[in-house]
Amino acid sequence: MADARTFSINDVIVSVDGVRISGLSNSDPVQCTLKGDDTALTDGCNGDVAISHLNNNSADLTLKTLQTSPDNAVLDAAFKAILDARRGSFALEVFDSRGETLIMMSQAVPKKRPDVSMAPEAGEREWQFHGRVDAWNVKGNELA
Repeated sequence: MADARTFSINDVIVSVDGVRISGLSNSDPVQCTLKGDDTALTDGCNGDVAISHLNNNSADLTLKTLQTSPDNAVLDAAFKAILDARRGSFALEVFDSRGETLIMMSQAVPKKRPDVSMAPEAGEREWQFHGRVDAWNVKGNELA
């Protein structure tokens, strides 16, 4: 029988400009998407195939926090500092403290500020970043 593996969102650590972000949402709080393919195939007229290794080291990262998270102020300040041209970029890291998944961007910039809604129940804030990927290691978790 296969070993059971566990996952907890509490094991995921997000750091923006060296500050650990708390108050993550319960619904898909972190999503990372590479912007380009790693390779491309080109077919020749005689059936030859050329493989091109592409070098697009950029990714989009979406971070969802609870409306009540105190770190919304940290994220807002990081966004404003760049949008007000006081600095160029900041570091952004996501890692699983129990496994070996690691995503690092040393040059992240704001892509989109969160939409804001007010409702009877607390909602989410969705922060969107774009950046250069320095590390993209996607592996599993350790045994519980």
